[in-house]
Amino acid sequence: MKKLLILSVMLLAANTHSATMNENYDEFKKQSEEKMEMMEKKIEKIGEKVNEMSGEAKVEMQEKYAELIELKDDFKDKLADASDTAENKWDDTKIKLNRYIDDLENKIDKVIN
Repeated sequence: MKKLLILSVMLLAANTHSATMNENYDEFKKQSEEKMEMMEKKIEKIGEKVNEMSGEAKVEMQEKYAELIELKDDFKDKLADASDTAENKWDDTKIKLNRYIDDLENKIDKVIN
């Protein structure tokens, strides 16, 4: 009986940690998706700008635009993969994802300006 009680407490604790991890991930995902939505609008404007350009400037801007699309899609993949992150690695994963999205935002802003 005592072993069963200990096992029950351990399972309850594991489920509580798992639920907390899911809540942390869900909140981070929501914030990241909101940020990505704003960045996608900026990327869309870059695409419109490319259509108005010509010559070598257009070719350069098309390359930058394609790179931004690739980085955006890569971030979305990384964010989706993060849902499987072990709880003990979540903080590191979150830091890496924040750096990635911040770098992407900086690259978008450089292209726009």
